[in-house]
Amino acid sequence: MTSGGSGLSGVTVKLMGAATRTTTTAGNGNYSFLGLSNGVYTVIPTMTGYAFTPQSRSFNISGADVTGQSFSAPLGKPDLVSPSGFVDFNPPSYTWNAVPNATWYLLCVDDSTGNKINKWYSAEQAGCSNGTGTCTASPTIALVAAGARWWVCAWNPNGYGPWSDGLEFTVPAPTLPAKVTLISPSGTIDTSTPTYTWAPTPNAPATWYLLYVDDSTGNRINVWYSASQAGCPEGAGNCTVSPGTVLAPGSAKWWVQTYGAGGNGPWSDGMAFSVSP
Repeated sequence: MTSGGSGLSGVTVKLMGAATRTTTTAGNGNYSFLGLSNGVYTVIPTMTGYAFTPQSRSFNISGADVTGQSFSAPLGKPDLVSPSGFVDFNPPSYTWNAVPNATWYLLCVDDSTGNKINKWYSAEQAGCSNGTGTCTASPTIALVAAGARWWVCAWNPNGYGPWSDGLEFTVPAPTLPAKVTLISPSGTIDTSTPTYTWAPTPNAPATWYLLYVDDSTGNRINVWYSASQAGCPEGAGNCTVSPGTVLAPGSAKWWVQTYGAGGNGPWSDGMAFSVSP
């Protein structure tokens, strides 16, 4: 029993006719029925995701062993696992069950705008080079928020297998980042070049922050900082920046606005402080 030019294990082979038996193919794709009496028999192979050629073979046993009752099939049809239904992340990772003897997989993904992903992954890249278990691909292409659908096709040097059935899922709309909480500076400070620290919201972090600072002369700072520059990627820990801009003595106030995949988030509450002369 072969698929894609290589032996296929785990195929159910049913024997009918003068006797009825069932067996499965070994790791090399071979199968056998021992101790059969003379008579006419038919063997039929079945395995989910595979279409064998021929569909069955009939033979006659008359005092001698019969060999060569072989079958072949193209590579199996991949069975998709996830994403399906509503997904939490964009872009998602794609997981499917490995196809025995496949060396490459073609991942195709459509969103509401049309085809967005049409990319080959080797079985090794997908983490399923032994042809068992699950394969996973994690492209970095974000999808438009709405319904989407994906497929996978297997390949090896002997040819293509059939496309999987399509699996539908829904991409969530990106959420706005949450309002941050300012920490310092506040009150009276004794430096004219303060460091600014605020706490992000971990469950809705921003990717960028706009620091806005007024002193007694008017606006002095209006600068964007990435979450990495502020030391708080993924909303972990506090964010801190040190612009080095000198502020005039007297009253001052500062704010931070967030920005993420969903657009501009809210401004923080303002925090007043005073710069000592």
